[in-house]
Amino acid sequence: MSDRYERSTYISYYWQGSVTENESVFPLESRDGQLQDIPLMYPAEEILEVRSSDLSTLYTEGKDYVLQDGRLRILPGGSIPTVPYGSYFFEKKPEDVGSFPCRLGGHIFFAEKDGMHCRQIAISYRHSAPWSGPIPAAKGNLLPKTLAKLTGGEALKVLVYGDSICTGANSSMRVEAAPYAETWFDMLVGTLRESYSAPIELVNTAVGGTATPWGLENAKELAADHRPDLAIIGFGMNDGSGRTPAEKYIQRIAGIMDCIRQQNPEVEFILISTMMPHAIVHRFLGNQEEYLPELLKLEGEGCAVANVTEMHKYLLSRKRYYDMSGNNVNHPNDFLARLYAQVLRRTMEK
Repeated sequence: MSDRYERSTYISYYWQGSVTENESVFPLESRDGQLQDIPLMYPAEEILEVRSSDLSTLYTEGKDYVLQDGRLRILPGGSIPTVPYGSYFFEKKPEDVGSFPCRLGGHIFFAEKDGMHCRQIAISYRHSAPWSGPIPAAKGNLLPKTLAKLTGGEALKVLVYGDSICTGANSSMRVEAAPYAETWFDMLVGTLRESYSAPIELVNTAVGGTATPWGLENAKELAADHRPDLAIIGFGMNDGSGRTPAEKYIQRIAGIMDCIRQQNPEVEFILISTMMPHAIVHRFLGNQEEYLPELLKLEGEGCAVANVTEMHKYLLSRKRYYDMSGNNVNHPNDFLARLYAQVLRRTMEK
């Protein structure tokens, strides 16, 4: 265990191994002020550490928390800060904190920067349960030119183009909060640099709040003109919230790809299927899931799909949305950004 960010730990695949480090949870009280036992990605057999989200504060087992039936139980009277129910769910729109209308009624907490991060805690534990969810496919065979450059020590230019998730929104490094964990694309490229001798240039032209119409309109200037060798494209969250039909979405993704190919016919692509938005926040959940099968139709030599959607859906069957969200609506926190990096790294393997 460590009190600082370590790339090798964060890039380690969630679906492998018997130790999970720095899994995030959000200690939300129930309406009556009680704390329910918190579910984890795996049923824990031994808690190794519980720390504050910045990893600087180490909490004490038996005083601050205990392990109960594979879950984390926060003890009353301990040192772990908890979030009152009334500070997360509101009967009416509050004036002093961010919020959105909630499908359950009233409003629900929303925060950018480190507003969610500072309220979460990090748990490391040992488990023996097998991974029961999907495992990302290794699709390096679809990216032969990229892998040839990496293994041959040739220069590789990587472009990231997409919405706010592709800007690294709410990663602790991006919001300048400890432990300053890298964005998912910095994690990915940093790992590639460690694994290969090839010089890798990373260009990121993503812009928050955007969707495929913007992506297509700006594809020449912000994507094609950079002449990337590998273009990582990540749109879908905002398209889905706006209920863009899947056929329109995929036409624009294909248009972006065609535009980039006109400048560099040798380019290869990784298309990211988006994580899910918070289902109980009004107007954000749309038809995001419909985009994955359309993206998969574009797969072939020179194009691989990084399937984040199914991985996130599986985590949501194990954990609560606010345990791994950076803004409580539609951005990943460090824990979920790690999943992005892991899925893309696995996608690039042979």
